[in-house]
Amino acid sequence: MYKALLIDDEQPAIQALRVLGQWESHGIDTILEASDGRQGLDMLVMHKPDIVMVDMKMPRMMGTEFLGEAVRLHPDAKYVVVSGFDDFQYTKQAIKAGALDYLLKPIKRQELNGVIERAVQELQADANANRKNIASGILYNISAPLLKEKLFADLMDNSGRYHQMEELEHLLHLDAERTTAMLGAVLVLNLDDVCQRRFKGDAASFYYAFTNGMNELCGEDAFSFKRAKGAQEIVVVLPMAEGAGNEQRTAVIRQFLAALHKLGGMFDTVCAAAVSEGIYRLDALNAGYEDASQQLEQVNLLQRAGKEEQLVYNEQLGRDAGEDARRETSVQIAAAISLLTRKEPFLQALESSGFRYAEQQLEEYWQMVLAAADFPIERVRMSIIELRMLAEGAIDRFSVSREERQSILMSFDSVLTGRVFTCAALHEITMNWFRTLFDRLAERGKPDDKLSPDKIKAYIDAHYAEDLSIATFTRQYFVSKEHLLRVFKGKYGFGIHEYTTKVRMEQAKRLLADPDVRIQSVGEQVGFEDVNYFRKAFKKHVGLSPNEYREQKLNS
Repeated sequence: MYKALLIDDEQPAIQALRVLGQWESHGIDTILEASDGRQGLDMLVMHKPDIVMVDMKMPRMMGTEFLGEAVRLHPDAKYVVVSGFDDFQYTKQAIKAGALDYLLKPIKRQELNGVIERAVQELQADANANRKNIASGILYNISAPLLKEKLFADLMDNSGRYHQMEELEHLLHLDAERTTAMLGAVLVLNLDDVCQRRFKGDAASFYYAFTNGMNELCGEDAFSFKRAKGAQEIVVVLPMAEGAGNEQRTAVIRQFLAALHKLGGMFDTVCAAAVSEGIYRLDALNAGYEDASQQLEQVNLLQRAGKEEQLVYNEQLGRDAGEDARRETSVQIAAAISLLTRKEPFLQALESSGFRYAEQQLEEYWQMVLAAADFPIERVRMSIIELRMLAEGAIDRFSVSREERQSILMSFDSVLTGRVFTCAALHEITMNWFRTLFDRLAERGKPDDKLSPDKIKAYIDAHYAEDLSIATFTRQYFVSKEHLLRVFKGKYGFGIHEYTTKVRMEQAKRLLADPDVRIQSVGEQVGFEDVNYFRKAFKKHVGLSPNEYREQKLNS
């Protein structure tokens, strides 16, 4: 029979361990308790327990300090850390101190009894099991995939926090200098749809199922995880033998694509995928990820071929120079299909409330995209940026408050910004979003209803001495510069700047008739801070300098 010692400064935590643990069924007939590390050490020396469960953060003596002393005093016991802190540093300290496992609060019955069972098995088998197997057991039982994901993600971010290769080799059982891998990058293009239909809206459950499926199908050494910085992106580490040639590379790529095909059939996913062109050492995975990401950005979302309806990918093997040249040409064509070429007619249509014509401009753009031979992911991202620019331009032509403008653009970002979809889905999503925007703007009435050339003219007559600019009126009436100038000149036959200058010069003539008013003061009173600039403007408009005009008026 065995003894167990439970050490925690929180009595409810000890009570939970007592209640949830199947102690007797595992042959443990004595359960001892201690409220802190120092008391725990005294009981350890006195009772020589077989299993010790200790909290990591306690008064008087921290769990790490207790473990260090306890292992020295009683190395044959099996130590289990119980903590509410999911922190790598605590995990590392527990491993160094010789802990068998690391349980997170709140304690789960199944996990607790699994640890108890394993502790008993190790007591029975070999009390002096080597440290590497213990560390491996810790990783396995404290959510090893999460820890591996953290380590790999930090390597790819080049953060430096876990770049001590000796620790990584020990934790992951890998030789950093001899282990090489290709990196796979996967975008789930219909993520929202799959999560809603198959996982009740729970994206975390989808990623868990998908990445575990990839791990199983890509081989026991492969590891996949969701990229924290990419809402739809999954990274797959594909280990390869050092010095692997094209034959093994081809086999790994085929297995990678076959896994995506199989999961696509299971979950109805539509994915875009790519692998790195290079093969990278463990300590250079950040470069491998950048390589894979660059390849992913070139994936043609218009690629369709039979069973590949659920997968588009950029396989680098087997392309000849002619294929590369044709691809370069098609990418240039895709780049030429830009929304910015339609920006002016789109915005002009809105200025005259031509919402149907503005919608037609968007529809024609998407028909060009869908009819193209190549439309890579990088072009999709650029299209979303251009769509947002159109949305901003549309909003700014109507009387929309700052708060409403922000709300509209936030709705755009929540649906589109930073996302990648199939071209057909992106077409549908953007058209629906802009139709909703047009309906919202239509309620504001025509911009022309707000724009009054007579009011602008009257404003200039009253404020000619102020700093007037075209932006003064475009901001006031929510119209473009081009439209404002076109409407004003259409009514009066001259432009706003021309009229402003005319009013200022007429007022200057009136002031110059008074010999007591200095030339500089005249300029300032009609809106010119620089007297030299006023002199030049006056002479250009009147044909005489201010002094010449004054003398002429006084002598007449």
